[in-house]
Amino acid sequence: MAGLVLVALMPQAAFAAQGADIDEEPITESSEYRDALENFTLDVDVNSGESKSASTTLSDGTVLSLAVEPVAAPSNDSRVAAAAQALSGWYKVSGNNGLAYMEYYIRLAPVSAGSLYTKIAEVDQNSLIINAWAGTSFSGETIVIRRANETATQSAWVQGRAVFTYAGGALTLTGGVEARAWDGVLRAILW
Repeated sequence: MAGLVLVALMPQAAFAAQGADIDEEPITESSEYRDALENFTLDVDVNSGESKSASTTLSDGTVLSLAVEPVAAPSNDSRVAAAAQALSGWYKVSGNNGLAYMEYYIRLAPVSAGSLYTKIAEVDQNSLIINAWAGTSFSGETIVIRRANETATQSAWVQGRAVFTYAGGALTLTGGVEARAWDGVLRAILW
């Protein structure tokens, strides 16, 4: 999705735009930021238990980053079937677009016993952390399961989302970090 830049006020807006309000300065779309958002993803083979992070630096010095890492399941969590062939376990998903950082935890499990398909079994709303910088504030933060079950043609996916306000109210955007489980891979995406 496209990102926006406030000219002469900040490097770029956080996460992708769904709506914008303009008070004073003109808003232009940064092709570098838009291209970075469209092409910056992180694929992690969770079957191997791997952790992965990636970052890219834009010409203005803004750093975009994504990370996925396995975390230990709570000690009372016996719901994940050991013999399942789909993805399973708890994962921390995080992303940073230079003006805001978001992280949250999700639990993956097989759609059914012995299934090859993965479902977003649980999101931990209490794990949602957002840090905002450079005059940025946020509200309405939540984690939303957009499609709980992976199928032969569609990924299971979840969105961490919030409404971000930048530059003293000059710009308001909805966005965050998305995670998609598909064909044995968990993908993190800034949106």
